[in-house]
Amino acid sequence: MGVIDLRSSQTYEAVSDDRLKDEDNAIWVMDLPSDVRQTWIKRIYWLRWVDRLAEQEQVVYQGDRFKTFQQAWQRLRELGQVAPQDHHWEILSYLAQLWFQSSPNPVTEAAIQAWDSYVEAMAVYHHRDLKIDTLADYEQMLERIAGSFFQCFPYQQPNHLQAARFFGLVDQFYNYLRDLLEDSLQGLCYFPEEVLDRFNLRRRDLLAMSCFNDPNYFSLMEFWIEDYLPQIRRKTIRLALA
Repeated sequence: MGVIDLRSSQTYEAVSDDRLKDEDNAIWVMDLPSDVRQTWIKRIYWLRWVDRLAEQEQVVYQGDRFKTFQQAWQRLRELGQVAPQDHHWEILSYLAQLWFQSSPNPVTEAAIQAWDSYVEAMAVYHHRDLKIDTLADYEQMLERIAGSFFQCFPYQQPNHLQAARFFGLVDQFYNYLRDLLEDSLQGLCYFPEEVLDRFNLRRRDLLAMSCFNDPNYFSLMEFWIEDYLPQIRRKTIRLALA
């Protein structure tokens, strides 16, 4: 990665280049044994690929490639093999070999369900007009996006899947916190209306970035980090103890 790439990512242009985020989030993979490392890299790559495709098609500009991919994935799930018209999707060949060319087992079935939920979440939550009503809706969004993402990771046992889902929930919370400025510039606000109302803030204030010096905004962030975050972090204890 060159200096230009780093500067682009660090100046909140992650839609066009967020490789710096990938390095921040997954650099630990490089310390794994080579065979294990490649399994992780390939799985994370395809998960991030779907996320980027949905973001580009539904947030940056209006396209239909993500919707077409989603339909192709559904055909794979129904047929157990890649349909003739879908062979150009390299990712589907990977998933077919990974999950559909061997005898079903609980781990594989759970991974297929998690992937399906993840793709569906990309369709539901990646658009500019998204509004989250309540804190419960926000938490459900975190689970459906990153909870499903984490359940797709390799080397998991069925008894760890729920704990991995909660760990993903917390990870996504931090991602949204990190990307607050970037998301505002893109017209995205993930704070629930219920929470904004509680602190007398409006969605358009965040999108216009006109509230970042408002005492109410500081009160919101104090609640967000000191009250709400510890509540959801407690859900990850089981994974930490596993």
